[in-house]
Amino acid sequence: MGENLSTKDFRDRLYGGFKDKTCEKCFETNINKVSISQPDPIPYIGPNFQQDKHRLMFIGIETYCNDPRKSFSQTEYGKFPTETIKEYFINRSVSDSKERKTYSPFWGWVNSISTDILSPGNPEEAFTRIAYTNLNKCQSRKKDASEEDFCESNYRITEEMSRNCIQKQKWVFKEITAKEVDAKSEKHARELAYSLLGSTNGVNRNKVKIESVAKE
Repeated sequence: MGENLSTKDFRDRLYGGFKDKTCEKCFETNINKVSISQPDPIPYIGPNFQQDKHRLMFIGIETYCNDPRKSFSQTEYGKFPTETIKEYFINRSVSDSKERKTYSPFWGWVNSISTDILSPGNPEEAFTRIAYTNLNKCQSRKKDASEEDFCESNYRITEEMSRNCIQKQKWVFKEITAKEVDAKSEKHARELAYSLLGSTNGVNRNKVKIESVAKE
């Protein structure tokens, strides 16, 4: 994909509002067990990402701090603004529902790696040259969770939701291959995503099988 798409353009083109049958079934099956957030597709594509010789996409576990989704007809994307992502990146920390800042190993490494590779000594510039997404496009929390609960880092993604996002919908693979983020082939795309899975981060690698990867 040679054109330079904004984050919004890319969201609208790839996800279509998460309105398909797999997402609907996932929501309807799990909403009686847990609270589910609004879906949050790829949150950030830096304005200089497409032109860069070294394209770095960082992939987290799940979206963070979005409003609860009450019904499947509520199709608004989660509101995770660029300003918030930049604050996490620059400060290497995240804020909870009470605005308390906590050091984040994830954002610390994102800052260090991207700055060292792309723009030594200039994290502001490095931020414009990366992309950021998550394996799971929704959060799940305990049943009847408050909005504040969705801003706490107590991961509760269900295994079924992870399988739907990663194995059935293949959102992260579509992001990688559509943006051509260091994925030279289908095999490479699989390896990139499989490397992120593990029994301690909400997805059991041994229980997830990627059957196919298609370039959009």
